[in-house]
Amino acid sequence: MTEQERYRFVKVMGEHCSVVADDLLNDIREGKIPTNWTGPELRQLFMDRLEQATILSDLKGGQRKQAYQNAVLVNNL
Repeated sequence: MTEQERYRFVKVMGEHCSVVADDLLNDIREGKIPTNWTGPELRQLFMDRLEQATILSDLKGGQRKQAYQNAVLVNNL
């Protein structure tokens, strides 16, 4: 990965974080998130959503996503 590619990668990850944060704020406003959730639950939900957003955008090509999932399964990751 070149320096320019690394910068782009980090920038895209930052964009994913912003989108996930905005979605979670909307979910709070709409009352979708339990009121008793504090830092640990919100942190986990944020990370789960970020992971989902990243995987879906980076691996949206069906074969690549399937190869990734297979490698995770085969290598017990």
